[in-house]
Amino acid sequence: MHLRIIILIVLSFVFSPGFAQLFDTIAVSFKYKPRIEFKLDSRNSFITTQRAKIFGVKIGYEYNETVKLGIGYNQLVSTISKEKVIVDEFQNNQKIYANLKFVFVSPYFEYVFHRNKKWEHTIPLQLGFGNTWYEYKVNGRNIRENYRPIILYEPAMTTQYKIMPWFGIGVGLGYRILLLNNNSINENFNSPIYVLKMKVFLGTIVKSIWPKNDQKRK
Repeated sequence: MHLRIIILIVLSFVFSPGFAQLFDTIAVSFKYKPRIEFKLDSRNSFITTQRAKIFGVKIGYEYNETVKLGIGYNQLVSTISKEKVIVDEFQNNQKIYANLKFVFVSPYFEYVFHRNKKWEHTIPLQLGFGNTWYEYKVNGRNIRENYRPIILYEPAMTTQYKIMPWFGIGVGLGYRILLLNNNSINENFNSPIYVLKMKVFLGTIVKSIWPKNDQKRK
């Protein structure tokens, strides 16, 4: 149901009369000199029925305060585990817990559809390329199990408030869709996501240190 709703929204947006104007706005933005941006985010979601928090760090470029491109690193920081029985060195059955691991890199695109001096409203999209697996220890060694690649897609909508000229916080809603799943792990990674983020405006910091280097156009 959630996936169909997202597809309908995207299709209605793409085929709307304003899409050509949006494309022109994005194209013009790339003519401006980019500024570096750095941000941290925490994405709260679910894996099957368990709460799952994914921490991310991102760095990229911002063009004309309208378009943002970059790459991020993300990993599951919540503890999600399953019970497992192994045979120890004395040939006895031993009950242990294997922890779920979920790590991916994420090229991202973000469009700012409204902003003023304090507020910014954006539509961020990101693809994720990574792996999921279970990990446990045997005799002090980390053992990986069911290590497989995954690909995901996360559309969202976020709102950001600039607390200081160089620092802001934001919240958002979105959805995580697995395009390539690890079928050896019996978990559902498709989920709504709730975003909390902090952003450092590196361009503002650079401008304050070297004001002569701030040019609107190349």
